[in-house]
Amino acid sequence: SDPVTYFASYFDEMPSGDIDLVSTATSYPIMRINAVKDGFMYGRTTNTSEIALVKYGIDNETEDLVAIDEIPLDANAGDIIFLNDETAVFNTLEDGKKVFVFNPQTMIITREIDLSGGITFPDNDNTSITALVHNEVLNKIYAIVYTNLVTTPQFYDASSVYIEVIDANSLTWEKTIEHPSVEYPIFRGETNAVIDESGNTYFLAQGQYGLDLVTTLTPARPHVLKVGTDSEFD
Repeated sequence: SDPVTYFASYFDEMPSGDIDLVSTATSYPIMRINAVKDGFMYGRTTNTSEIALVKYGIDNETEDLVAIDEIPLDANAGDIIFLNDETAVFNTLEDGKKVFVFNPQTMIITREIDLSGGITFPDNDNTSITALVHNEVLNKIYAIVYTNLVTTPQFYDASSVYIEVIDANSLTWEKTIEHPSVEYPIFRGETNAVIDESGNTYFLAQGQYGLDLVTTLTPARPHVLKVGTDSEFD
């Protein structure tokens, strides 16, 4: 198939009207920005032969995208949560259940959060963290677990939804919470959880599948799930 091309352009202010990215923007073989903080962007490298979490800035004179620093990785970074100017966390995709703490100023990983006490799926081929949700009211990080088999890579291969609860103060794992009879949490672009003023967290589980392929797996309906202020499913 033909290679995919990404176009990106810098604007001092929010543009309006039609934007002709093909003639005015710079093309890249890959362009994926995961987070923005204090005028810097954090995302994947534009070099398709490398895997890294890159800190980008904009050159004041040329307005070109500039790679300031990077963290080499074994798998692509997922969500990034900034806790303060010198502490942030991110997960990696399809690389086991890994959540790292890093300094966004120095772009150095300071440690990996130990999730070994959490849920495992010894019969499955891949188990990873696909999304991070920061509940600032409770100061908890919810790490959403995904697991599957290589024989059915497009399907979620578990009969419950699992979340690893991380304390954002100590950056340590607290517990695993499970919601039975619900499948496929936070996926297919729907990664925005809702947190109310009391600290309850709401997010989607898309179910299995209905819109994609015909499957012999047991169908599961979509759900909106609630994690209460005790960091347990309601």
